[in-house]
Amino acid sequence: MYEALDLCLECKGCKRECPSNVDLAKIKYEFLAHYYEKNGTPLRAKFFSNAKSLLNKVGSAFAPVSNWMLGLAPVRKLNEAILGVDARREGRRLPPRRSRSGSASALSSRAPTRRAKWRSLPTASSSGTIRMGRADLSNCSKRPASRSSSRRRPPAAAVRLSQGIPRRRARKGREQCARARALRRSRRFVLGCEPSCLLTLRDEYVDLVKEAVRKVAANAFLLDEFLVARAKQGKLDLKLDGGPRKVLLHGHCHQKSHVGTAPTIEALKLIPGCEVSEINSGCCGMAGSFGFEKEHYELSEKIGRERLFPAVEAADADTEIAITGVSCRQQIGHFTQRQPRHAIEILRDAIR
Repeated sequence: MYEALDLCLECKGCKRECPSNVDLAKIKYEFLAHYYEKNGTPLRAKFFSNAKSLLNKVGSAFAPVSNWMLGLAPVRKLNEAILGVDARREGRRLPPRRSRSGSASALSSRAPTRRAKWRSLPTASSSGTIRMGRADLSNCSKRPASRSSSRRRPPAAAVRLSQGIPRRRARKGREQCARARALRRSRRFVLGCEPSCLLTLRDEYVDLVKEAVRKVAANAFLLDEFLVARAKQGKLDLKLDGGPRKVLLHGHCHQKSHVGTAPTIEALKLIPGCEVSEINSGCCGMAGSFGFEKEHYELSEKIGRERLFPAVEAADADTEIAITGVSCRQQIGHFTQRQPRHAIEILRDAIR
């Protein structure tokens, strides 16, 4: 069973496409939890489940030196030998810690002042691509929420769940949802840019902590979902003037499974003259930590080369490649000559 589930990408395609709606990703999470309880949790699973605290907090404090060190061939080889992380992979570049507040405040100062309340959700995107993940919300709401400490924000646990540690997260999840309920009572929305993280709150957390999270999950949205909904209500105070442009979109697997890519396409079409087309592709092949693992590197590349990479490489030079997940960004950037951007980044650049 372990060997069979080893090739599951946890893309959740089965949840949407299987006639019985079997969610094999959840089955894999639960199986790995039992398996690791009996056989011990591998070092690599522990590393990936704690990467945010190990790399992003410590590494950002010493960036750009830490980025230089992590890019050295001997360090990559060491990671491959100890953790099984393929040396051919480049990790996300860690932003200097001081840039986080700077980016956010710079954009917040330009934001409209009329009232609306939201709270951003820390995600894989926010820790790895700081300009997109932590600063883009300011101009997209009527009023930016004050930045709060991480203890009061409701972090998602997508990475930890995918590494087979759901039971250990259940108690922590209840604590997080208790804090999130406080935001719900204050009528704040929970918004996120990373589908795997935000949708964990609306899917896996509902199973883990039951009723405690349902009301919170009902008020949690991907940012493009939120923007499109407010635009339809006539409540979106955004002045967009990006001029004619063409965008080729690759949607994140979890987004396709849960809500589809229509909100992202509609959000991009809020830009005057923007032509949006979607790549007819499945999973990009990265699938979180899957594409980093030495034994899966070639398979990860093969999956991407089926449809995704040819479509990206065939796009005109003036066509922007848009993604909605940080894994998709890494995969396309690694195997093609194009550097994709998050759809919200494209929207942000179109703000007058």
